Amino acid sequence: MSISYYTPPPRPADESAREAAVRRSGAIGLPNHPVLRAIVNQVCRQFHASTCAVTIVYEEWQYVIVGHGIDIGPYSRRTSFCGHAILEPTEVFCIADASHDPRFAGNPLTESEGGVQFYAGAPILYDGQPIGVLCVTDETARPALTPEERRHLDRCARAVGTAIDQAGAGQSDPLFS
Repeated sequence: MSISYYTPPPRPADESAREAAVRRSGAIGLPNHPVLRAIVNQVCRQFHASTCAVTIVYEEWQYVIVGHGIDIGPYSRRTSFCGHAILEPTEVFCIADASHDPRFAGNPLTESEGGVQFYAGAPILYDGQPIGVLCVTDETARPALTPEERRHLDRCARAVGTAIDQAGAGQSDPLFS
């Protein structure tokens, strides 16, 4: 028997500016927003994924504000794939088979029964900062996204950012009140 240890995602160099953008966005105060839900449902169908979510990464948490196949609410940032995806705000982060990726060896989300094996996430930008991710996951490994699929997921993440900007800015967010 071997023991695997995973490394939590590192923090972006500009974490304080990124977290300030999260607070300004009001996104955490938009659980199950109808426009975001429509985007999540569409992405889940198009990618034939078991799970799709809009997550907002803030402090020690990853907040699922809209989810298909996952409950909304806070989850630990230490085990999150989205914590890795926000590190490259201009790239879609894709893991075709998490069981063979050293960054996720030993991660409880990968190792549990029905755990994440495939992950693709496009950063959601607000004021130029990656505040969260539009992601799709699956319990089985699959081929990496094609360039066309990456562009599509990125466009959908930009639509999420626009919806957050229109719905969330200036909202009173209970987390920060």
